[in-house]
Amino acid sequence: MQFLHPTFLIALGVLAIPVIIHLFHFRRFKKVYFTNVSLLKELKEETSTRNKLRSLLILLARCLAVAMLVFAFAQPIINSGEINDAQKRAVEIFIDNSFSMEARSTEVPLLTHCKDKAREIINSYEESDLYLVLTHDLEAKHQRYVDQKTALGFVDELRISPNVELLSDMTNVAGRIRRNLVDYSHHMYILSDFQENISSFETSLDTAISVYLIPFRAIQESNVSITSAEWEAPIAMKDQTNRMIVKLQNHGDEPQAVELRMNYEGQERPLGSVQLRPQSEEIEIINVPITRTGWHELQLKIDDYPVEFDNHLFTSFNIKEQIDVASIYDNEQNSYLKSAFESIAYYNLVQSSKNAIRYETFRNQELIILDDLSNISSGLANELVKYVKSGGNLLIFPSINGNVNSYNSLLAALGADRLGEIEEGKKDVSLINTDQFIFNDVYETNRRNVKLPSSAYNYSLISVQRSGKERLLTYRDGSPYLQKFTLEKGNIYLCSSAMGHNSNDLVRNAEVFVPMLYKMALSTGVRTPLSYTIGDDDVIALNSLAGATSERYLITGPAEFIPGVSTSGQVGYVDIRGQIEVAGFYNLTLEEDILETLAFNYDRKESDVSYGLLSDIAAQMGPQTRVLDEIALADLSGYISERQDGIRLWRWCLILSLMFLLVEIALIRLWK
Repeated sequence: MQFLHPTFLIALGVLAIPVIIHLFHFRRFKKVYFTNVSLLKELKEETSTRNKLRSLLILLARCLAVAMLVFAFAQPIINSGEINDAQKRAVEIFIDNSFSMEARSTEVPLLTHCKDKAREIINSYEESDLYLVLTHDLEAKHQRYVDQKTALGFVDELRISPNVELLSDMTNVAGRIRRNLVDYSHHMYILSDFQENISSFETSLDTAISVYLIPFRAIQESNVSITSAEWEAPIAMKDQTNRMIVKLQNHGDEPQAVELRMNYEGQERPLGSVQLRPQSEEIEIINVPITRTGWHELQLKIDDYPVEFDNHLFTSFNIKEQIDVASIYDNEQNSYLKSAFESIAYYNLVQSSKNAIRYETFRNQELIILDDLSNISSGLANELVKYVKSGGNLLIFPSINGNVNSYNSLLAALGADRLGEIEEGKKDVSLINTDQFIFNDVYETNRRNVKLPSSAYNYSLISVQRSGKERLLTYRDGSPYLQKFTLEKGNIYLCSSAMGHNSNDLVRNAEVFVPMLYKMALSTGVRTPLSYTIGDDDVIALNSLAGATSERYLITGPAEFIPGVSTSGQVGYVDIRGQIEVAGFYNLTLEEDILETLAFNYDRKESDVSYGLLSDIAAQMGPQTRVLDEIALADLSGYISERQDGIRLWRWCLILSLMFLLVEIALIRLWK
């Protein structure tokens, strides 16, 4: 035990006063005469003994009353084990202002309770201490230590935010900021509902930091969310009913049924009821009829309470005016290719001689076909590799009389099989892979009477062991006729025979050749996202901004601002960091022309309403972490004072002093 004001203990000297009074009995005696005192002898002896005991008890009560009063002024404290002799203290407060804090407790949002406790924490320390107030927004003004008044202002300004950060990330940010405060004692308070999805810690915190977890929790509810949506095919097409895969999640422990709706082209359409099992994800396939080109906005909806931020999913997509396909030939154009693509106006075929290639147009092509080239220059090979890596599709028909070394140099750079020896003689294709996208859903049934191609000349292929390799068409002897390879974001299709009709009858086989070309042009390795997540997708890559300069770009929608735009290679980047806080549709414009329509949604991390186990969270953070219970929260200021200064006993000393005075009065008045 220690005393905050030990000099007051000098006053214990006043205890001599009642002792002196007791010893000397400053009191005059009066003589009383009796005729016979022998009758009083026994009574006198008994009374004298009792009077001595009574006097000693009164003396003890007086001394203890005076001593307790002196101790009260000296303010004794019991060391709690956390008293730090450092003169400077840094108080770090993380306040959870995510959507989950909108839940109510006693008719008041959890964030309101959270802010009240944050103010109480700040006011429990001294004005000379430093304060760090962090939220999920991670605003620049919050990432520094401030004085007490400014910290209280930060707390007053707090609002619900769509941003969600892991608690471990927040403590890492605090650790980075505190590096320069080596002479301070650090005290971290985390005020949150501690949802399980954001509360895991892989490494414990610095044991020199005192950490306090202050939980705020509402009645746990079930929740259903729309988690994602994507096209079933790589891209959507005009004048077709395109299938969209919608994923819904039931985060509760009871079965749920929700009505799924779609708001598209200015109309809201019911899509039917979805039954969800407990703690499960369900997939719903919806049909989206697309009748025009350009940008489209589609919103999916459900009704689910009380958690509502994840009941809407905004999606946007662009339907091109046409699918661009390029063919590179040696001496003359391929009439079969021209006939195949002319049958559908949606496809635009451009055939170019290898001597008149414009490399800058590659990025606009969905498919590039190498049509029996006798030689592939190093410049063309380099551009084709860049094209494939950025998400392009490349179809290679090697010339029977071509320069094999130039082909193999390109194939090596693409990570595909190499060309071997030329094999002469008719070979029939006997197997078609209808599980792969190129031939999937092309035929109504897997008919055995589908006419498959054959070749008179073909290359043997030197196999390369690698992932992302698939057989599409296979000869009867088991050797590959047409294979698919992947490289980063793009696809490579390699045929072992030339396209020329003297070597290969594929061009005369419409059942295989035409759908193969169409779907290769659609089989992009880069699916444009239908939506983005607020807080996660701060920088968005857009091919439409390739070569963009710092012109007057503007984003309009629920918020309007000027984004940062930069380019790297054939990709443009839009920086929207911290500018979008409301889910919805946003248009990227240049001089009032809409370049892109972007759909932003709230992060789904907090859709799972289950709470983490506080004891486990505290154990992960380290032995210096404490979870404050309801008793501590009822008098948080007192708790903080005790943890920092020890348990103060002056109140108990006053109470004991009064009790001893009452004992003295009782002895005097009641013990005659």
